[in-house]
Amino acid sequence: MTTERENSVHISGAGVASGGTYHSVVVSGSGKITGDVEAEKISISGAGEIQGNARAKRFNASGASHVEGNLEGGEITCSGASKVGGAVKADVLHGSGSMKVQGGVKVREAKVSGSGKFGANVEAEEFHSSGSLTIQGLLSADKVEIALGGNSRVKEIGGEHITVRRGHSGFRFLCLSWGPSRGVLSADSIEGDDIHLEGTRAKEVRGRTVKLGPGCRIE
Repeated sequence: MTTERENSVHISGAGVASGGTYHSVVVSGSGKITGDVEAEKISISGAGEIQGNARAKRFNASGASHVEGNLEGGEITCSGASKVGGAVKADVLHGSGSMKVQGGVKVREAKVSGSGKFGANVEAEEFHSSGSLTIQGLLSADKVEIALGGNSRVKEIGGEHITVRRGHSGFRFLCLSWGPSRGVLSADSIEGDDIHLEGTRAKEVRGRTVKLGPGCRIE
């Protein structure tokens, strides 16, 4: 059922609504938005699909969500299985569960736990991840913290402070406490000021201070 009131859209159960500019968009159950949508708040629970671009000050998705185009917002929070067909631009990005972004990512802060897959460059001031991570382009951030919970692949990493750890990382941001892991991070190149690596295989590492821990193999 789809209801529209006070310039807002609410889909409960199964329903379809057209794109547009709204105060709020709420999808619970199985809902679809046809076209680009812009709102103060977009909330998806269950299975929701936006067949276009989405823009909101607050975007919250739990369950299975799919944005076919670009996703832009102030704070974006995704849990469960989320997919973005375009690029992501936001102030803060929180992803837990399975997150897949086909395009690039540009945020101030990113926190990703579980499985994160990004098809292009990721740019942030701070980037934190736990679990398995795949970035097909450059990961660029002032501060990079990666806690390995499985095999990961990042083409290139650049930043001021870069830390890659296995098992219990001790990173204060983590919601999950990963047990001892044999996960490996593979990269073509890693370049930064202060670098601390564990479980990393890279062709080249450059830094002012470089510390290599267990499980590293640097060509």
